[in-house]
Amino acid sequence: MLRSVRAIIVAVSVALTGATSAAQADVEITAAIPDFNEGEDTIVYTNGDATISRGGIRLTEPRGTLYATAYYKLPITLSTHRSFSAYFTFRMTNTQCGTKTDAGADGLAFIIQPDITAFGSHGGGIGYEKIPNSLAIEFDTHQNVGFHDPAKNHVGISLHGDPTSVATAEIPFTINNGEIHHAWIDYDGKDDTLEIRVASNSQRPSSPLLSHKIDLEKELTSEQFVGFSAGTGTCIQQHEVFSMFFNADNMPHGLDTASETYVTANR
Repeated sequence: MLRSVRAIIVAVSVALTGATSAAQADVEITAAIPDFNEGEDTIVYTNGDATISRGGIRLTEPRGTLYATAYYKLPITLSTHRSFSAYFTFRMTNTQCGTKTDAGADGLAFIIQPDITAFGSHGGGIGYEKIPNSLAIEFDTHQNVGFHDPAKNHVGISLHGDPTSVATAEIPFTINNGEIHHAWIDYDGKDDTLEIRVASNSQRPSSPLLSHKIDLEKELTSEQFVGFSAGTGTCIQQHEVFSMFFNADNMPHGLDTASETYVTANR
C-alpha cells in the first residue's frame, strides 16, 4: 500500500511539473502571428498589390511591374539601442523570366520604417526603394548589376530605400523554388551586430549567413512599423509570407519556434 501511495504521489508530482513546464513554455513577445487568415486586416495594413490570401500575405501575384508592402498595424517602439529579433516564413512560386520558368524576380524584403502607408518601386526596388529612414533585409532572386548584386540568389542589408545593399551574402540554396523557407533577423544594438539566417526548415542555424556591424540607433528612430515588401519587373513570381514573429528587443538566442511557443504580449 505504501508503495502504491508513493507511486501516486510521484505520478501527480510529475504531472504537475509537466503542467508547469508547459505553462512556462509560452514566451511573450511584441508580435506573434503564426498565420494570416482571411479577415485579418485588423492586424495587417496593406499597400499596392498586397492582400491577405490562403492563410498568408500575398505580396504580389506572378504578373509584371508590381509592388507591395504590408505592415503589422500597431506601431512598435524599439529599445534604446534599436535591438530586435524577427522570424518569419515565406514562399516564392510561379517563376518566369522570358522563356525560362526556373528563374523569377525580384524578391521580397523584411522592412522596418516609420510610415504605415509607405511603399517603394517595382522590379529591383523590391517594393521598398526610396522609402526614407528605413531598414530593409532583402531576400533577392534576381541579379541586378546596377545595384551590385552578388548573384541572383542572395540576402542584402539596405538603408533608406537604397537597393544597393551595404552588405550581401549568397544563399547556398534556391529560395524561389516553391517551397516554404524560414528567416531569422537579429540585431544586438549593444555591440551593433546585425545577423541574418535562412533555412529550408524551422531549425534555426547556429551560425548566421550574414553578420554585419552597423549602428541602427543612428539610422532609425525608436517608433517604427515592421512588415514586408516585394516587387516584380519583366521577370515575375508570386511572393507570400505565412507567419511573423517580432520582439522589440534582442532575444539572446533568437526566436526559435521549434523549441518555444510565443504569444503576443498585452499592450
